[in-house]
Amino acid sequence: MIDLRLRKIEKQQSANRFDRMSEAELDEQINEGLATVCFGYPSVNAAAEAFRASPSLEDHQLADQLDWYIGYVAEERAAGRMN
Repeated sequence: MIDLRLRKIEKQQSANRFDRMSEAELDEQINEGLATVCFGYPSVNAAAEAFRASPSLEDHQLADQLDWYIGYVAEERAAGRMN
C-alpha cells in the first residue's frame, strides 16, 4: 500500500518539468517566454499596455500576468535580489 502511494507521489513530482530545473534554467525559460509574448513591443510594459487595450479577454488576462511580473521584478530590484 505504501509502495503504491510512493509511486503515485513520484509520478506527480516527475510530471512537472519545471521541478527539475535550476533557478538559472527557470530564469531562462521565463525570459524565453517573455521574448515570445512581447515580440514586436519595445518593452514588457508596452506589451502589457497593448494587451490591456485589446478587446480580447485572453489579452486582458495576459496583461494582468505581465503586470504581476513587472511588479515582482520591481520588488526584487528594490530588495537588491535582482539586477
